[in-house]
Amino acid sequence: YGARSNPQTGTTLQLSAGQQIKDLAFRLAPNAIISGKVLDDEGEPVANAMVMALRPMYQRGQRQYMPLGAVQSNDVGEFRIASLAAGRYLVSATPRNIGIGMAGVSNKAAPDKPEPGYVTTYYPNSADASTASAVQVGLGAEAAGTEIRLVKVNTVRLKGKLVGAPQGKTAIVWLTPKGAGMIGIAARAFGLVQAADGAFEIKGAAPGSYLLSASTSDSVMTQGAALPVQVGEQHIDGIVLSFGGGAELAGAVTVEGKEPAKLGSLQVSLQSLDFMSLGPPRTPVGDDGKFTLKGVSPDRYQVSVANGPENSYVKSVQYGNQEAAEAQIDLSSGVSGTLQITLSQAGAQVEGTIRDAEDKPLPGATVVLVPDSRRYSLFKEATSDQTGAFSLRGVTPGEYKILAWEDIETGAYQDPDFLKRYESKAQAVSLKDNDRKSVALKVIPLEQGR
Repeated sequence: YGARSNPQTGTTLQLSAGQQIKDLAFRLAPNAIISGKVLDDEGEPVANAMVMALRPMYQRGQRQYMPLGAVQSNDVGEFRIASLAAGRYLVSATPRNIGIGMAGVSNKAAPDKPEPGYVTTYYPNSADASTASAVQVGLGAEAAGTEIRLVKVNTVRLKGKLVGAPQGKTAIVWLTPKGAGMIGIAARAFGLVQAADGAFEIKGAAPGSYLLSASTSDSVMTQGAALPVQVGEQHIDGIVLSFGGGAELAGAVTVEGKEPAKLGSLQVSLQSLDFMSLGPPRTPVGDDGKFTLKGVSPDRYQVSVANGPENSYVKSVQYGNQEAAEAQIDLSSGVSGTLQITLSQAGAQVEGTIRDAEDKPLPGATVVLVPDSRRYSLFKEATSDQTGAFSLRGVTPGEYKILAWEDIETGAYQDPDFLKRYESKAQAVSLKDNDRKSVALKVIPLEQGR
């Protein structure tokens, strides 16, 4: 309700005891369509390619793309992605034969030298999303004739053995591009381990940085092994991927403050700083504050705590008795210590109202508290309610800027270049423990927030 565009968050509704809000009007917009063809470098149609319509999102300050629609091209290379919101999209096509290899099954030997192969390509003909052209489609309209010509590059194969996998289950080895976000997950290459000795082979890998991981057929969401891999211009042989179910990381959470905290309601999680994962390690905390994270792969992680007491923030994270700067830990060499997390119930609060150019309260606007440190985990976001009011709680003490947009791409405020455009419109806010401050904000209009 109240969203000005898709996928913007709607207006927050604040209700007092016994209050009734009636006659809410939901204005539905007609869906848009993107259609076209996937062709190879000679202009021939490509069947069974995965075609995705992508919209930008931001993760840890980096612009990535989220698939909002996906289809397969038909036998003559045609595709039609329906049920899209109006807007600008990147459109990508990934040949379905990328990376598929069944060790011990294929009778066709891989070539001794790298050979040309098709890779994920963005409309109209780019292997790099940053140089691709966007497709604009209006309300209820169809952007027909979107023709994608696949890019061909030299590709190599990866061969190795998966050791320690559970017996009696088919294992899957995944090759996921680094920094590709959900596109990388959707288009990642894989090989099925069916040979008794655990041999696997992945073909058609383009040069780049990857994470080689493995999972069993009963739970593709859980990585049982992981290994960073740099793919160049030569085949890679002799890879040994150990399936140990991941390491265990033990720790404890303490909460500072006058009010007793229910530690059993907390949840600790690790989010990879280098790879987007479908199933990041997470675990509930016991009533005694102790926890054990399982299935932890070698990687760098951001530590976070969910379901904390009202107005709390993460005050300290220590790993192996060393303070973890910005609550980030490096487990690239494996687990060698325990995790100690301290929460404080003395978080700051920022409240206020948002007004438009006519000085009227504006509902449904996006308010963002931006830390001077640009530490992405400290950003705070809220949506103004039906009276234009907002509230941000559990803020870590520090120096901040605060801004309000009528409409903004999801997470765009994490991009330093984007924020530079609005420095003159920001208000400075200095916060200490238990501070409660009020601000009045003028909204950045719709046409300026894109």
